[in-house]
Amino acid sequence: MRILKCMIIILLLLTGAPQLHAQIEMRSSPAAKQVEKNRERQRLGIQYYQNREFEKALEIFTALYDEDPSHINYTYYLYALTELQQYREAES
Repeated sequence: MRILKCMIIILLLLTGAPQLHAQIEMRSSPAAKQVEKNRERQRLGIQYYQNREFEKALEIFTALYDEDPSHINYTYYLYALTELQQYREAES
Protein backbone atom coordinates (compact mmCIF):
# COMPACT_ATOMS: atom_id res chain seq x y z
CA MET A 1 0.00 0.00 0.00
CA ARG A 2 2.81 2.41 0.87
CA ILE A 3 4.49 1.74 -2.49
CA LEU A 4 1.22 2.53 -4.27
CA LYS A 5 0.95 5.87 -2.44
CA CYS A 6 4.52 6.75 -3.37
CA MET A 7 3.90 5.86 -7.00
CA ILE A 8 0.76 8.02 -7.09
CA ILE A 9 2.60 10.97 -5.56
CA ILE A 10 5.45 10.59 -8.04
CA LEU A 11 3.00 10.38 -10.93
CA LEU A 12 1.19 13.51 -9.75
CA LEU A 13 4.45 15.39 -9.36
CA LEU A 14 5.64 14.39 -12.81
CA THR A 15 2.39 15.35 -14.52
CA GLY A 16 2.19 18.68 -12.69
CA ALA A 17 5.82 19.64 -13.24
CA PRO A 18 5.35 21.33 -16.65
CA GLN A 19 2.52 23.48 -15.28
CA LEU A 20 4.54 24.43 -12.23
CA HIS A 21 7.53 25.28 -14.42
CA ALA A 22 5.34 27.50 -16.61
CA GLN A 23 4.01 29.35 -13.55
CA ILE A 24 7.52 29.95 -12.28
CA GLU A 25 8.60 31.29 -15.67
CA MET A 26 5.60 33.63 -15.78
CA ARG A 27 6.48 35.07 -12.38
CA SER A 28 10.00 35.84 -13.52
CA SER A 29 8.99 37.45 -16.82
CA PRO A 30 9.56 41.21 -17.26
CA ALA A 31 5.81 41.84 -17.55
CA ALA A 32 5.13 40.00 -14.29
CA LYS A 33 7.88 41.95 -12.56
CA GLN A 34 6.36 45.23 -13.78
CA VAL A 35 2.93 44.19 -12.50
CA GLU A 36 4.41 43.38 -9.10
CA LYS A 37 6.30 46.69 -9.04
CA ASN A 38 3.07 48.56 -9.82
CA ARG A 39 1.27 46.69 -7.03
CA GLU A 40 3.98 47.70 -4.58
CA ARG A 41 3.69 51.34 -5.70
CA GLN A 42 -0.09 51.08 -5.36
CA ARG A 43 0.25 49.81 -1.78
CA LEU A 44 2.65 52.64 -1.00
CA GLY A 45 0.26 55.20 -2.50
CA ILE A 46 -2.62 53.83 -0.45
CA GLN A 47 -0.44 53.94 2.67
CA TYR A 48 0.41 57.59 1.96
CA TYR A 49 -3.28 58.34 1.47
CA GLN A 50 -4.22 56.64 4.73
CA ASN A 51 -1.47 58.60 6.52
CA ARG A 52 -2.95 61.80 5.06
CA GLU A 53 0.16 62.44 2.96
CA PHE A 54 -1.96 63.43 0.00
CA GLU A 55 0.79 65.11 -2.05
CA LYS A 56 2.84 61.91 -2.05
CA ALA A 57 -0.22 59.79 -2.79
CA LEU A 58 -1.16 62.08 -5.69
CA GLU A 59 2.33 61.83 -7.17
CA ILE A 60 2.23 58.04 -7.09
CA PHE A 61 -1.31 57.66 -8.41
CA THR A 62 -0.74 60.20 -11.19
CA ALA A 63 2.19 58.14 -12.46
CA LEU A 64 0.37 54.84 -11.96
CA TYR A 65 -2.75 56.06 -13.78
CA ASP A 66 -0.62 57.23 -16.72
CA GLU A 67 0.89 53.74 -16.98
CA ASP A 68 -2.21 51.72 -16.06
CA PRO A 69 -5.56 53.54 -16.17
CA SER A 70 -7.27 51.13 -13.79
CA HIS A 71 -10.25 51.93 -11.59
CA ILE A 72 -8.29 51.86 -8.33
CA ASN A 73 -5.54 54.14 -9.66
CA TYR A 74 -8.10 56.64 -10.94
CA THR A 75 -10.14 56.52 -7.73
CA TYR A 76 -7.19 57.24 -5.45
CA TYR A 77 -5.96 59.89 -7.89
CA LEU A 78 -9.34 61.65 -7.55
CA TYR A 79 -9.46 61.15 -3.78
CA ALA A 80 -6.02 62.77 -3.40
CA LEU A 81 -6.99 65.69 -5.64
CA THR A 82 -10.16 66.22 -3.61
CA GLU A 83 -8.32 66.12 -0.29
CA LEU A 84 -5.87 68.69 -1.65
CA GLN A 85 -8.84 70.78 -2.78
CA GLN A 86 -7.70 70.69 -6.40
CA TYR A 87 -11.26 70.56 -7.65
CA ARG A 88 -10.65 71.96 -11.15
CA GLU A 89 -8.07 69.27 -11.81
CA ALA A 90 -10.44 66.62 -10.49
CA GLU A 91 -13.20 67.82 -12.80
CA SER A 92 -11.06 67.58 -15.93
